[in-house]
Amino acid sequence: VSLNSTTVNKSLDNIGSGISSKGVQARLKGGESESGNGAGVSVVINNITTRSQSVIESGTTLYADNLLVQSDTEVFQTTLGKVSGNATANLGMAGLYIGNNIDTTAVAQIESGVDAEVGTRLATVAGTERLSVITDNTVNLIVVAGALSKAGSVSVGASAAVSDITKTTKALVGTEGDNITVAGSINVNGDARVEADSNGVIVGMALG
Repeated sequence: VSLNSTTVNKSLDNIGSGISSKGVQARLKGGESESGNGAGVSVVINNITTRSQSVIESGTTLYADNLLVQSDTEVFQTTLGKVSGNATANLGMAGLYIGNNIDTTAVAQIESGVDAEVGTRLATVAGTERLSVITDNTVNLIVVAGALSKAGSVSVGASAAVSDITKTTKALVGTEGDNITVAGSINVNGDARVEADSNGVIVGMALG
C-alpha cells in the first residue's frame, strides 16, 4: 500500500525598468549644454505557499505487505531584477526591492487510532523495510538584484533583496498533542523507517 502526496512550484521572474533622459538643449553664447533627469524604480514581492500532506486517519484498519506514507514538496524560485536611471547632466536614480515570502509544509503521518498489520503474513526476512513514513521539503531560491544609475552630476543606485522562508517538515507515527488517548496498534514484520528531510539552497545578491 502506498500513499503519496507531492506539490511542485517552479517559477522564474525577470524584472527590468529604466528611464533615460537627455533633457533639453540650449545654445548659450555659441555653446551647447544638455540637462536631464533619469529614474528607474521597481518593487517585486512574491508570496508562495505550498502544502503537501499524506495522512492515514484514526479509525483506519488495514493489512499490507508493505506500507509507504510519503509527502514531498518542492519550490524552485529564481528572481532576477535590474533597474537603471540614466541622465545626461543632472540627476540619475535607480532603486529595486525584491521580496520573497515562502511558506512550505510537508507532513506524512499515521495517526493514533490506526490498526495496521504490515508484513505479518509473510516470512521474516532480515533487513527488509516494510513500513516507511517519509517527508522531503526542498526550497531552492536564487535572487539577484541590481540597480545602476549614471549622470553627469549626481547618480544614486540602491537595491535590496529580502527573503522570508518558513518550512514545516514532519514524519509522524501517532498524533501530536498533550491530551491524546493512546489507541490503535501497528505491527510490522520487518524494519520501519520514519524520516523527515528539509533541504535546499539559498543564494542572494544585491548590487547597487
